[in-house]
Amino acid sequence: MGTPLAGPMGKEWFGWPLPAQGLRDRADLIRVAAAFAAAQLPWAMLRSHVRFDPAGYVRQPIYRDDTWELLLLCWLPGQATAVHGHDGSSGLVRLLAGTLEECCYEALDAPRPARRRTLHGQGLLVELPETIHRVANAGSTPALSLHLYSPPLPAR
Repeated sequence: MGTPLAGPMGKEWFGWPLPAQGLRDRADLIRVAAAFAAAQLPWAMLRSHVRFDPAGYVRQPIYRDDTWELLLLCWLPGQATAVHGHDGSSGLVRLLAGTLEECCYEALDAPRPARRRTLHGQGLLVELPETIHRVANAGSTPALSLHLYSPPLPAR
């Protein structure tokens, strides 16, 4: 699905290296999260993926291979995901514009809110394989977020 944004996929994105084997442990996740949060993003490449839909938030695939998946999510005010997990994938969410609110839950089958947090500016969310949450545009303006997963999420 497409080409990498910079350099060979699995080697480098946005000028910083990704582990070729994906996120094996928390040390990999911490290292990639720090680079993802600090990366200078190529807006010229991302701009063509921005698309909003009044019917619901939009997931725009940027890249996917056996190790990594990169998505741009486009949110209008009030749009939200369902409560969901990530089927064993770790993820990073970098807010690019707007405001997002994450509500984490204890279980998927009987969701009870465990904690909430609001992302502003260039905030970053870390999604562990066991994360169960709902993400929503909590602001009054459109929001954009860049999502990096390893391994890729199951096809939807």
